[in-house]
Amino acid sequence: MKRFGGAERKRRDDIKESFDLLRSKLPDMGTEKLSRAYVLHKASEYVKQLEGAVQAQAMEEEALRAEVEQLRRMLEGGGGPGSIPAAVPTGPAAGRRRTASGGGNMDSG
Repeated sequence: MKRFGGAERKRRDDIKESFDLLRSKLPDMGTEKLSRAYVLHKASEYVKQLEGAVQAQAMEEEALRAEVEQLRRMLEGGGGPGSIPAAVPTGPAAGRRRTASGGGNMDSG
């Protein structure tokens, strides 16, 4: 029977460590003792939030790809700088993009 007690203790320790690891990955969980049910609930909410962020990024990526394709068609179809609308930047700064905060050059070269 002693073997069973040791195995059960190890199982409980593994579960506790897993919950501790899960809790450490969740934002704004604080340091107070929380029930496992609450940790699972918050983890589920966080996963849903991350899924929404991934979906929003995928939509933004698709929109940017469509914009790039449209600009390529405009460049190929017109045959010259006169066919590029004034809103589309040209010249050395055209390849540079600013970060979301409005500063910095994300173009490495």
